[in-house]
This record gives sequence, C-alpha cells and structure tokens, in this order.
Amino acid sequence: MAREITLPLWIVELELHSGGHLVAPLMLPEVAWVDQTPGLMAEAFAHEFDRAVLRQGQAEDLLDWLSAESWQPLRLRVPLPSPPAGGPPLPGPGLLFDAFTGRTGKGSLLGLVPALGLSAWADDPDALKSRLREAIRQEFTRHKRFDDLARAIETQWYASARLHREEIRLPLYTPAEVRAFQAETAGRRLPGAAVRLATKEPAGFGLTAELEQLERCLRGEYPGSVLLVGPAGSGKTALVEEFVRRHPSPAIWRTTAAQLIRELTDAQGWQANLRRLCQELRDGGEILSVASLPELFEVGQYVGNELSLGDHLREPVQRGEILLLAECTPEEAARLETRAPGFLALFHQIRMMEPGGSALERVVQQKLAQLARLHQVTVEKTAVRTAVQLLKRFRPYSGFPGKAVDFLGAALLALTAPAP
Repeated sequence: MAREITLPLWIVELELHSGGHLVAPLMLPEVAWVDQTPGLMAEAFAHEFDRAVLRQGQAEDLLDWLSAESWQPLRLRVPLPSPPAGGPPLPGPGLLFDAFTGRTGKGSLLGLVPALGLSAWADDPDALKSRLREAIRQEFTRHKRFDDLARAIETQWYASARLHREEIRLPLYTPAEVRAFQAETAGRRLPGAAVRLATKEPAGFGLTAELEQLERCLRGEYPGSVLLVGPAGSGKTALVEEFVRRHPSPAIWRTTAAQLIRELTDAQGWQANLRRLCQELRDGGEILSVASLPELFEVGQYVGNELSLGDHLREPVQRGEILLLAECTPEEAARLETRAPGFLALFHQIRMMEPGGSALERVVQQKLAQLARLHQVTVEKTAVRTAVQLLKRFRPYSGFPGKAVDFLGAALLALTAPAP
C-alpha cells in the first residue's frame, strides 16, 4: 500500500486587466484555469500528477520541483530599442515582468516567468537574473517583438501576479505497484484520452433532487446516457463530482472533445481508436463524462470525412453500448438539436435550475465553508447575501450558485494571501 507525503504546490494567480484572473501551477504555466480558485486547481493537479506521473514511475524530477520552498517575487525589466523616427513612444524605460525564484531540493536556484512560460536555472541569484533576462530577450527575438512594438506590448496582458501556497497529498508507490499500474494501462486508450474522476470533498450542495435523478439514470435497472442542461455556474460539474464521491464504482472518466481528438488521432486517423475506446468503456462498464457535448460535433472532420466525433458516437450511445454523462447550456442544446436532429433524444435530460432566495445563500455558504476552514476564517451570512444581490444586479451573465462561489472564493483568497 502506497504511503502518502504532503508537499506544497505553488500556484500563480495572474490578474487580468479586464478584472478576471488565471490560476496555474507555478512550474506548469501552460495548464491555466480561468476564474477558478487555487484550491480547486491544487486538487485537480494532485489527481492528474498521480495518474500521469507517479503511476508511471517518473516522479523524481517533478517531485524535486514540487519540493522547492521559499519562493521569492522578482521583477525583471527588459529594455526596448529606440523607436524609429516618428514612431510611437516606448512604454517608459522598458517592459516589466513578474518572476519567481526558489531553491529546489537539489540546491539549484530555479527562476520562472509565468506570463511567458519561461524558466532558467543557476547556482547564485545574480546569475539567475541574468539568465532569466536572456531567456526573455530570446523569446522576444524568436517572436520578432523587438521589431514590432505591438508584439512587445502584447506580453503585458496581465495586470499583476501573486503566489499561493497549497498543500497536496501524493502517494509514493513501490516499484512493484508502478509495474502493476503500467501493466493495467498498457494498450488502453482511456487513461490517455480522459482523466478518472475521484474526489473526497462534498460538492453537491442543494442538489439532492438532481442527484437522486442522476442515480436512477445511471444506476437503475435500465441505465442510459445522461445530459445535464443548465447555465454556466448552475452546478452541473458539482453534480458529477458529488455522484463520483458517493459512487466510486463504476469508474467515470472526464474528457473534452479537444483531448479526445488529440489523443486518439494517429497516422490512420481517429475512428479506429475511438471504436477501441468505446469497447473499453463497454467491457469495463465505465462511464465517459464530457464537459461540453456540442464540442463533440465541432472536431473530427477533415478532407474525405464529414463526420465528427459526435456523429460517430451516435450509434454506440443509441444501442446503449456506452454511457455518456454530458453537459451543455440550454442555448447549446437548442443549437445541437438543429445540428444533429434526434441526438438529444438519446439522453435522459436533467435540468439544472438555479436555487433562489435563502436556498441559494445556503448553498453558497456551504460551499465556501470548505475554503474558509482551510484558511481558518469565517464567512458571514450577510457577506453572502450582499454578494448575491450585487452579482444579480451587476453580473447578469453566467449562473448561480457558481458565480457567487467563484467571486467570494477569490475575495477570500485575496484577503488571506500573505503580503508580497
């Protein structure tokens, strides 16, 4: 049985000029989420790290990165060449970039520039600064930013950067366990094309009726594919997570259309691999969760093939050979019915309705309680009520309770974040 270790995961939050924010693991800036909390990203990162790295016996280097402590902020200035005569003025003496430096478990200094996805190693701070500046200059040269002021200015797409420290628990497997995992997944398409969902934290607050309906659809005498229909933020993903928490079996694999087409495409196309993936789902009695059902119909076509991923999945879904657990908004459902007539009729549809009044405030309060306990603070009911009222008035797009949870979660993290 694998033993567990606890390590810090450093997550950078980049505030956008528009008011939103991106969060990403400091060492993997390309894996970014929009308007999500660092805590949720840490949970997802730990799960994916276990599946894709630890179980493959490739832990040493990345664990060394994760063990880096005492990250320090650093601002780097990149001077720009003088503009040609009559050209637009330069933005001050140059461009500023937020960087972070830390010492890894092996003693080396590591520097990261999240906004550009750049990194550098060195043995002392001065050498590290020099290498980071050189990495930025090389990036500017590759993209001809020194020749075009607009290309240079576009690197200033964020307003500020700050760091969050999250604790993650990771299993350490023995060599025998690693070999067993590798043998289990050898030749399988699912582990590469999707992520197996697993969660321990309650997620489905206020979704008792919807959860019971989902359980009947997926675990009843005649199980069938399910489509969750509701606006963004109405709790579709939370419902899936709560179902997984209560029913770890059968396995539910989460994917997107982009991930499927990327992982299934080879020199012969993707159709044969999709059939193998469907066979794995059928033989294992497993469920494929799709974040956006309409996107399945937007990928897969090429010259000589007019059928999309969604078109190819119609028959196995219709015959009940595989179970899909998909999501979409009401507007997307209407467009999909026009694009693929009759396809929605293959699903049990569960309508996600926004809670109202005191029920909405109670759901938001319960969801935030998890984050508040982590940071040892209290969220007052009056704060929740005021936030809901303001969001209804000034942020009509997206749905409740998601937008209230995201807004208050970001505010809580901002208040509890250590001073830079």
